[in-house]
Amino acid sequence: MTAPVAYLIGVLPPLPVIGFFVAIGAYMVEERDEYLRMLLVRQSLVATGLAMTAATFWGFLEGFDLLPHLVGYAWPIMWFAGLGVGICVNILIERRTA
Repeated sequence: MTAPVAYLIGVLPPLPVIGFFVAIGAYMVEERDEYLRMLLVRQSLVATGLAMTAATFWGFLEGFDLLPHLVGYAWPIMWFAGLGVGICVNILIERRTA
């Protein structure tokens, strides 16, 4: 397999993930209901905070050879899991204020 073909094949799998991020951003911009937009923003902030914190901790510990190398595409997976945590945070906050 030639290098250009390998690069082409290598960039195809991330395209749906990129599409998901674009879709979430477009939904945030286009959502007219301020309450629903706030819920999505809070959920995304929780997901981003968890994924970036985990990536930072893992990166530093990996740099000191305390953890094995983790492939880069694990962090969007962590972000998607963080969306689930963000839903739970939204539920807990909304139940508390009700």
